[in-house]
Amino acid sequence: MRDLNIEEQIYLCKYHDVDKYLSTTMKISKAEVKEIISKLKANGLYKQYRNLDEQEYENIIKENRHKSKYEKILDKFNFDKTKKSYNSIRRVLAIFDNFKEKNELSLEKVFKIIADEQNVKSYIINNDCKKILDNTYLLNKKIFEDNKYYKKPTLKEFVIQELNLQDFDTEEIEYDKEHLNKIKEDNEKTNIKDLKDTYIKVSVKTMMEAAYYKRIFR
Repeated sequence: MRDLNIEEQIYLCKYHDVDKYLSTTMKISKAEVKEIISKLKANGLYKQYRNLDEQEYENIIKENRHKSKYEKILDKFNFDKTKKSYNSIRRVLAIFDNFKEKNELSLEKVFKIIADEQNVKSYIINNDCKKILDNTYLLNKKIFEDNKYYKKPTLKEFVIQELNLQDFDTEEIEYDKEHLNKIKEDNEKTNIKDLKDTYIKVSVKTMMEAAYYKRIFR
């Protein structure tokens, strides 16, 4: 199921029971419509979008069409635009996305680039980006879960998933027994079995989607 932008989500909420040709106009099936509507109702957006008057709808469409790809990513999770750190995390996404040799790029290098632009120390950019991500997650956990984040993402995980860079990096993640038990508890409903080893070597994206794809560890 593809992700819908804000304009498409509003259209779906307002007209899903009127437009009988959504499979053509939006290229989504009836089953997908039902699932999306259910998620929007669960996070409280359905009623908000459904009740927008036409002028408000037009204003959102105009505003959305002038936004960059990175602003749209951050808007999807309700990042606070009034924070100075909003511009920093937006630049992190843009630099990663546009840097040709991604395998040679690290967060440290990106922080240094942005720090030089803002004439501050790199650790300030690091702290600001991680803080705004953590705060946004705490305020909008349901939205993150709807976008396949099953725990609070690190900045690196967020960048990789949102820019679809799952092949960018592969990490070896080492868990102690306590952490493994926590994973099992969090995923009781997914029937993930036989996590016996203390080492799991998978791509970051695969790890983040483990709770979603029930058969991944069978």
